[in-house]
Amino acid sequence: MELTFQKPFDAHLHLRQGAVLSGYARRAAAFFESALVMPNTKPPILTADDLKRYRAAITTAVPNWRPLMSFQIHSHADIPALKAAGAVAGKYYPAGLTNADSSSCQTLADFDSVLAQMEEFGIVLSVHCEAPLYSEEVRHRVLDESLEMSVRFPNLKIVLEHISLEREVEAVRLAGENVAATLTAHHLTFTAADFIGSKLNPHLFCKPILQNEKHRGALRAAAVSGNPRFFFGSDSAPHLPEFKTGTAVSPGIYSMPVTLPLLACLFEEADSLTALESFVSVFGRRFYGIPETSEKITMIKKKLKVPFETDGVVPLCAGAELPWSVKESEEK
Repeated sequence: MELTFQKPFDAHLHLRQGAVLSGYARRAAAFFESALVMPNTKPPILTADDLKRYRAAITTAVPNWRPLMSFQIHSHADIPALKAAGAVAGKYYPAGLTNADSSSCQTLADFDSVLAQMEEFGIVLSVHCEAPLYSEEVRHRVLDESLEMSVRFPNLKIVLEHISLEREVEAVRLAGENVAATLTAHHLTFTAADFIGSKLNPHLFCKPILQNEKHRGALRAAAVSGNPRFFFGSDSAPHLPEFKTGTAVSPGIYSMPVTLPLLACLFEEADSLTALESFVSVFGRRFYGIPETSEKITMIKKKLKVPFETDGVVPLCAGAELPWSVKESEEK
């Protein structure tokens, strides 16, 4: 069995900086025609110059690929300059969740003037749906604030990133047309029981953390529903092995090598293989206003033996055998 469709768009990708970037970028380009690259690097992407330098590093690694760029929202963001530099999205992280300085701003309301300019210049607001110390109260506040902003700024597109809760699924369904959400392959495939079963698996440690079957079921239903405001973002976040072992383990899953095979499994189980293209290739592009591509990718019902290490990183499903794979001639 083969399934050929428009080469996908990844609406949420981490590529890191420095020497490791090249391998991660080439791997992503093998499976995705374009991707929205997240800005919480070290150092973070805050200014137009930061954005230009980061894009140049990515395109040097993969010259014929199309990275879409984002910046980390802060109170002094120069929105006209960032737009001119090619910014597609601005990412909001609740205070205490990432490495960049967000000055004294604690809530989305603190960025009122920045959001107004983003609406004016057509830059998407990307919201990190997570909270420090797994605070449910803060996480609900972030969701509620995002929905409030979608009403206050009706022409501002808002994407709730890597949602993992049933409440978030329902919020998107009930929100206006300017609100969407990304879903990851790992939140659609695994639950907290896989992460903290008989033995803790550090390679399933991510933020937001994996949830129970009830929440995963809600995410799966949204993914295969055909609702154009739910689309794919891998949140593939590689860490070198030394950062995934020991007493201080970093959150993040390197899902890129297996994300499309995992999604093919999920959509086949739901008897919805024909809906896979919309989820990974169509809906995200439409929401971001990105042109479609003539490039194609082919999934094949052929067993994939996942290696224990890829690009110097332990990938998701390391050592496992998956029933779907990407046609070998299309891997780079």
